[in-house]
Amino acid sequence: MALIIEGELVKSALARAILGVFKGARIYKERQVQNFIRPCFFIAELKASDTKKLGSSKHREYSMVVRYIPEKDNQNNYRDCNAIGSALSEVTEIICCSNEDGDKCYLRGKNIRYTVEDDTLNVFCEYGINMKKVEDPNAKMMALEVENIT
Repeated sequence: MALIIEGELVKSALARAILGVFKGARIYKERQVQNFIRPCFFIAELKASDTKKLGSSKHREYSMVVRYIPEKDNQNNYRDCNAIGSALSEVTEIICCSNEDGDKCYLRGKNIRYTVEDDTLNVFCEYGINMKKVEDPNAKMMALEVENIT
């Protein structure tokens, strides 16, 4: 069975990659919540875009952001955010997407960059996937009605 890649699957793959390096990290994959516990990561899908290719093929691009919010009132936040940004640049370069059936594929991140603003680290990355629409071989043609026009 083919692996169907959606934004949620990419977010989960990013979360696993982050946990592989930052053991025990708090990761939120939904929208930013109130009363979150610092330090933590937020993973969000910024946008998904499709580019039509020949035939039934297309290229889908997922733009993602990983936000790191450090502890409050720490004098070293800027330095820590830059160090974590550097590490996340490596972590987000190749991620492994997998589903419950054990199907997996690897995605290469591109345009990876990070900024630190207001003691918050933002790591931006994009993942591109070539997709092909697979027709159902068992699909039957619908019945046609013929109208006699004289």
